[in-house]
Amino acid sequence: MDSKLTGDLSQACSIEIKDELHEVEVITVIELDSHNNTFTTNVTTEELAIRSVTHSDLLCEICQSSLSKYTCPGCGVKTCSLPCVKEHKMKLDCSGERDKTSFVDIRNYSDMHLLNDYRFLEDSERRLYSNKMVPENRRRTVAGAPYHLNKRSKLLMTAAYKRGVNLKMVSSALTKNKTNTSFYTISSDTIGWHIEWHFVSTNTIIKDEKVPETTILLEAASKHTNFVQYPSLRKCLEDYRKDRLNKCRLLLKVEGLPANRIRYFELKPTLTIAENLRGHCLTEYPTIMVLSASSDQTEYILLSKNDLHVMSRENSNHLAKHFPELDIQTALETTLLNPKSSLYAVELDSTCN
Repeated sequence: MDSKLTGDLSQACSIEIKDELHEVEVITVIELDSHNNTFTTNVTTEELAIRSVTHSDLLCEICQSSLSKYTCPGCGVKTCSLPCVKEHKMKLDCSGERDKTSFVDIRNYSDMHLLNDYRFLEDSERRLYSNKMVPENRRRTVAGAPYHLNKRSKLLMTAAYKRGVNLKMVSSALTKNKTNTSFYTISSDTIGWHIEWHFVSTNTIIKDEKVPETTILLEAASKHTNFVQYPSLRKCLEDYRKDRLNKCRLLLKVEGLPANRIRYFELKPTLTIAENLRGHCLTEYPTIMVLSASSDQTEYILLSKNDLHVMSRENSNHLAKHFPELDIQTALETTLLNPKSSLYAVELDSTCN
């Protein structure tokens, strides 16, 4: 075993000792601490090489002024801060994500690479299983198209549209969709509506399930004032007894308006539910307000032409189609949009001459 004195390293002298038996170079390094006290440590040549890395190798590769803190898993660039991370992504067109399918030489293949490959296969199998479990009618085919509709919802929307009702369904994760019991029966070609009644004067909410669309609206509401059949409602619906319900107003909440602009449409109690809902836009099911004579009528404002200007275009067009008195299109616009108008006929004659 031989030894020799080496040069200075970080204000320390080192002695190299070569072990001929194990052929491992062990170096004893004498260093100084902050109080100028000496201490010795034994390190291998590999550890010494790591200690001797130059200061420039630790600098940020983007700004070259600060020590690096982060290493990009995608390209391996060392950065020091968020601005440098963003700049390196723009300059190198890097996504910042590790390439899970990149080639690794067998000589550099380690246990960590094996674990990453195993996780990649697990993730692929999980995604494949999830896609098999998702029904075809829940996948988006067009951007913005509903992706949560099942067969029941599609049949209900189609049947409602044929009756002049623009019905929209929300996500199946929302409570309004879970509580909706509206159903379309193909054999009888009828819709059983889920109706939410708001009895305003007593602040009572009652939810009706599968009310046939052929039912008279007043009869559907008066069912809950039969205290023999529903004795639990006697106390809260005392103001809405059968003889007083005829004097009440039934209002349908209008959909498609801003939250700070709530409007209502007055329904006709003597008509059926289908006739009252024709021409309206609904989300899941209708919400009907029952106002007694003693209720405050001022806060329930009816829909007007001015409200259609701030309503969603789809809903306003649907309402104007079934209720001409709400059409906001002026006579001049109607003339301009009509290709058979006499206005265009005059221009055509002038061009021919």
